[in-house]
Amino acid sequence: MADELRAIVSADPSAVHARGGDGQTPLHVASSVGMAQILLDHGADIDARDVDHESTPAQYLVRERPAVVRYLVERRCRTDLLMAAALGDETRVVRHLDAEPAAIRTTVSDIYFPKQDPRSGGSIYNWTLGTGKTAHVIAHESGHAGVLSKSRRGPNQGVRVRPASGAAWSCRSLRVRATRGTRQTPPPDRSPAAPCAPQTASTRSRIGLAYRPCYTPTR
Repeated sequence: MADELRAIVSADPSAVHARGGDGQTPLHVASSVGMAQILLDHGADIDARDVDHESTPAQYLVRERPAVVRYLVERRCRTDLLMAAALGDETRVVRHLDAEPAAIRTTVSDIYFPKQDPRSGGSIYNWTLGTGKTAHVIAHESGHAGVLSKSRRGPNQGVRVRPASGAAWSCRSLRVRATRGTRQTPPPDRSPAAPCAPQTASTRSRIGLAYRPCYTPTR
């Protein structure tokens, strides 16, 4: 199979950019590291996005062919926290969280993986990882439960949040930490003129429900 693929792309280099079902490229369906290597060595776009799910080869293959994805990562494909968690890649988990602590709250959703084309089917992670799942859940399901704990980041640590669409208040962001003491949250009436006031830990349940994280994931 590898020899056949090599012959095809050698005869027609543009074949590495061919589009199949859902607008996938050959790299989206690479069945082995060897296949991926041949395609990349002949000019395949490592971060090409398919049409229907606007997702990269690594995002497509992360659950079923992790060895291929690890190779793509070595070849410098774009990664995100959920991918790193699924692979058990502690180095990249830490790197993503150091770059943006709020990434710990990333879920498989349109909030974190927004559609560029509203007619698209949404991120392939909805099928490969599962809608609504967090990095903690994905790491556990993939057999890498400790990869997030090693980073010492819990789901409520170091999160910057902002009001959801339509909410208005004067303090544009706050820092939520998993420590004892008071939390700084917007006042209950969310008046535009009202200052941030200290609240007790009882307000913790509001965080994440009324506000969206200030985080744009690396995709």
